[in-house]
Amino acid sequence: MRSRNDHPLIYPSRQALVRALDVAQRRLLDAAVRVAEASDCPLWLVGGAVRDLALGQPLRDLDFATDGDPASLVTALGRAHGAAVRLEPRFGTAHLTFEADGSPTAEAAPRIAADFAALRTERYVRPGVLPTVRLGTTLEDDIARRDFTVNAMALLLTGSALTDAASDESERSRLVDPFDGFADLQARRLRVLHALSFVDDATRLWRAARFAARFGLRPDRATAALIEDGARWIHSISARRLWNEFALVAAEARPGAVVRLLQRWGVLRAVHPTLDVGTESARALARLPSCAPELLFALLAAPLDAGSRRDVGARLGVPSVVTRTAEDAARLLAAVAELSTGAEGVAPDLLAALENTSALARTAALRLDPAGQRPLQRALRRWEGTRSPLSAEELLEQGVPRGPRLSELLHQLRRERYLGTLRSAADARRYVYEAIAATVGKPSARRVNSRSATRFAVGASVTPKGSGRP
Repeated sequence: MRSRNDHPLIYPSRQALVRALDVAQRRLLDAAVRVAEASDCPLWLVGGAVRDLALGQPLRDLDFATDGDPASLVTALGRAHGAAVRLEPRFGTAHLTFEADGSPTAEAAPRIAADFAALRTERYVRPGVLPTVRLGTTLEDDIARRDFTVNAMALLLTGSALTDAASDESERSRLVDPFDGFADLQARRLRVLHALSFVDDATRLWRAARFAARFGLRPDRATAALIEDGARWIHSISARRLWNEFALVAAEARPGAVVRLLQRWGVLRAVHPTLDVGTESARALARLPSCAPELLFALLAAPLDAGSRRDVGARLGVPSVVTRTAEDAARLLAAVAELSTGAEGVAPDLLAALENTSALARTAALRLDPAGQRPLQRALRRWEGTRSPLSAEELLEQGVPRGPRLSELLHQLRRERYLGTLRSAADARRYVYEAIAATVGKPSARRVNSRSATRFAVGASVTPKGSGRP
């Protein structure tokens, strides 16, 4: 059976790159090449952009490397195109963003983005920490610091004009591929560049799972062995970085496929021993599209017990709003059993406790337990659409005091209406009259006297003037 990734590869060349870019990206590329050549600085397209070009994937954000000063290059580009520029001199990087029409980027506007970096080497002083960067090196040494061979390719852009006709041989020579990344793409093979890759940075395990699921890659034998050993280095990664990787998994087109690989490779258990994809979660993840990280976390954490959910969330650095979504989903799952075994009449009180659960929590619970959640969430929607037949103002007019008793009566009226025992405003007034009459003389109801009860008795069959209620 052919997979979605079995189409022929495109050999990376400048002509192939120009064809793959949209008009705005092409303008950026032309301008970047002109500025680089005016400064006599070679410019390369590097990393994931070259990989995606070979795979025929859309090119979104573009990554460039230069042995010149990226800050000067990007500043000149920003002035020419009115683009937003962000410089990071300490790391030798510069970021440029602009809208498709060339104007400065506004919040949430369609954008074109590009990163420019000086050639560098990196050294990890201990596992899990960000590397120490040393600027100034050869392109080959810069490529050697990357994670996988399929990301360790570069395409030389400067030289003769992009529009010049060139021989196939000269264009092929522009691809710098010292680790045979293109051959690995052809073989659908995932391969690390060195044996300490996952020791240096165990987040590469998460990236390996994303690339393997997205492109249909399989680790070669040596990389598979390093993955099996590498999970033990997850402990060296901070919670903040783990959450960032988790969010990137959720953004994948098939996050469930990524999670299955992380489970198979022991990465999830390395995060926390109780983080395991059980039957419910596996079913919920089966056809899950790209989603919010809140939903993905709820699908994994809601079936866990409360203590495990808390511990997993802490290790992953989960934001509080995400934790609440998982807790809400867990309450919805627990409510199914409570609803099916509870005494008659308990349903409204149970539903009242669930009505503030978020839409994402309900989606997660529905995916985890479709059979149980469908009737529960139908009842919950009906409860949320049910209102007390008498308003607070009408109860106050009839002598019900402000405070807990007023709130209690409003809830009781809503509850009885949901259960179908109140069919009219007259029924509701009679219910309140009887409730007041039953409490007259009790310490908690001394403010509600017999005169108030008489008002309800008189009004039991009369709609209060101006109430507008049936």
